[in-house]
Amino acid sequence: FRLLQIEPAPALGDVLVCSLQHARLSDSPAFEALSYTWGAPGVLSEMQLNGRLVPVQENAAAALRRLRRTTGRRTMWVDAICIDQADAREKEGQLGLMRSIYEQAAQVCVWLGEPADGTAIALLTRPWWTRIWVVQEVVVGSAVIFMVGSDTFTWANIERSLARERKGLNALTGVANASGATEVFGTLLNPELCSIQDENFQLMSRLRSLWATGTFHLSIYDLLFQLRHLQCTNPRDRVFACLGLATAGGRQLGIRPDYTSSTHDLPSWVPNWHAHTHRDAQPLLGWAADALPRYAACGAMEMMEGSGAAVSYRTDADADADVLAVDGLLFDTVTALSPPWHPDASSSPALTRRGAPELAAWEALALDIDYACPYTTPESRAEAFWRTQIADCAAFADRTQAKSWANQRPPSLRSSPDQSSKPHPTDALAHLNVWQLAGMNVDNTHLHWDLHAELRRIEPGFDTAGSENVYATYLARIRAACAHRRLLVTRRGFIGLAPWNAAVGDRVCVLRGGRTVFLLREVDFAGGCEGGGVSGEKRHKLVGEAFVYGIMGGEAVSVAGE
Repeated sequence: FRLLQIEPAPALGDVLVCSLQHARLSDSPAFEALSYTWGAPGVLSEMQLNGRLVPVQENAAAALRRLRRTTGRRTMWVDAICIDQADAREKEGQLGLMRSIYEQAAQVCVWLGEPADGTAIALLTRPWWTRIWVVQEVVVGSAVIFMVGSDTFTWANIERSLARERKGLNALTGVANASGATEVFGTLLNPELCSIQDENFQLMSRLRSLWATGTFHLSIYDLLFQLRHLQCTNPRDRVFACLGLATAGGRQLGIRPDYTSSTHDLPSWVPNWHAHTHRDAQPLLGWAADALPRYAACGAMEMMEGSGAAVSYRTDADADADVLAVDGLLFDTVTALSPPWHPDASSSPALTRRGAPELAAWEALALDIDYACPYTTPESRAEAFWRTQIADCAAFADRTQAKSWANQRPPSLRSSPDQSSKPHPTDALAHLNVWQLAGMNVDNTHLHWDLHAELRRIEPGFDTAGSENVYATYLARIRAACAHRRLLVTRRGFIGLAPWNAAVGDRVCVLRGGRTVFLLREVDFAGGCEGGGVSGEKRHKLVGEAFVYGIMGGEAVSVAGE
């Protein structure tokens, strides 16, 4: 591999003069490695390399100027310069060495750019924190130093600063949201961005700790999922950037970097690991431990876990290699869908359960009597709706609490028309807990006084003791279950939760070994869709998992058997 030698210069603005030299990792050469973002394409600077002026990315040039010493050479490894980017074969080969390069580097220098705002929170908004390749670079590096202009920080420095600043940011964000301000005391507030970047920092810290203690045992699948929200210019790098960290690396998996392969060659059932976090619904089986025994949609069909079954899928030698053949039951069809609910899409959180117009539309669709109803009575359908809103899985031990709160539902869900104009305690309680739901820590003392006075006015005998926390938990469960999903209605009249990208006509399916229900979308190969097969043959694309109230315990399989 090549190493870059940076010649000294007395002034920051002097022309960069560098040279490349060949080295072997087995010889343990002394060098440092640069971790940075390439920046916008076409934004170039110039450097003198081996006696010739050559173009170099401006961000890399800025980092090298800061790294350059006033006396004495500095030896660095910089991917854009040390790898011939025009040689695909060399590039693919060098990618296999990157983990070893960053492991053997005396120090990994992270370039975050020139100074703008000196706070640790502001540092997290730099683009570097969003790139997938940098994870490997800082996880395996024995020593990591952050550079902002001429200032340097250790990982521990940033960690301590963040711990202090998070408290202040939470309070400032609460004030800003309450007043509609976008900045407080000159600090521009973007809570969603800061939260995402902070999560990235925490993720990298955790992975660094696992690596340093020898307890890093993550498969390629684990890494693809955990790093799915990070960005890369080339979609192939989403896989290649994980190979060096995976417990079973590229060689064991039979995967080598190959930039001639197209993502269009992938079958449709391969997950798209470029999903954005703000549109990711929480997995149905990931909310609480009690979800596992509660969901058993495949019923009598053997379960994958604890069933003793060898496999839950079969192969078809005559089928296209890109087709996964599974056993299952096409039980129903989606005939109506509500608008998706993306609670983070609005700048201000809803103050009540009815404050989100999407959820109001869900309610209207769920209780529409024009649809067939397998739940027998309007009361049963109303119960099916509130249980669907929490995916029939309460977050707290006493499940009767959830029903208690649901029974105190908004007026439009009550059967008695003369109560429709009367305010209800649940709405007043939501005013108090909106800040908690938004993840903001502010002083709500005045809200407590207003709330209790309002409750006494609305319903003098209402017991407010402990109600705030219970209702907040109930609302949090609704958010966890419904965020980034749609309400679905099927041809048989069932209601449930579908992925936000579901469509009318999707098939409700139970698959052998699956605890949840799945939505599949029919594909006609005569239409030129992905895959192969005989013209006119029907196959299906996986849309995602779903919750359908009334068939999550294997009832669909029983009905089909009958």
